[in-house]
Amino acid sequence: MRQFIVTSISDHAVDLENVFTCNDVEDLLNQNLTIDHYSEKIQQLFFISVATEPGKGIPRPDGMSYHWKHKTLKLIQNLNYDSFRKASKDEALHMMADLYLSSIDTYISKRKDFDAKRFYNDVDKLFEPILKSKT
Repeated sequence: MRQFIVTSISDHAVDLENVFTCNDVEDLLNQNLTIDHYSEKIQQLFFISVATEPGKGIPRPDGMSYHWKHKTLKLIQNLNYDSFRKASKDEALHMMADLYLSSIDTYISKRKDFDAKRFYNDVDKLFEPILKSKT
């Protein structure tokens, strides 16, 4: 069972190559981190980035939900649609890494059953090459 699931919701105007950057982020997390280093109550962490045209389709608000029975935590964050749609693969990867870190800070840090600070620092180290590549 993969502990970190990274996926996206997007429309047809988004470059599929950018959507597949989710796989790169997911592999990086699963190959280098173990979720039980951060929480005893959470066994899977889902991160869903949304890149759909504003005003079209079903709106998906940013947020976090926890399913106690399955011990899963789900984060949903919206990307800037126009920027993501026009981004190169490297730019898309940078945007997703930045959004992932932001979601840790915004949502997971509020949970008492998760060592968000340690998780943020570990993820930040993993994402360092991605985030530095754009600057």
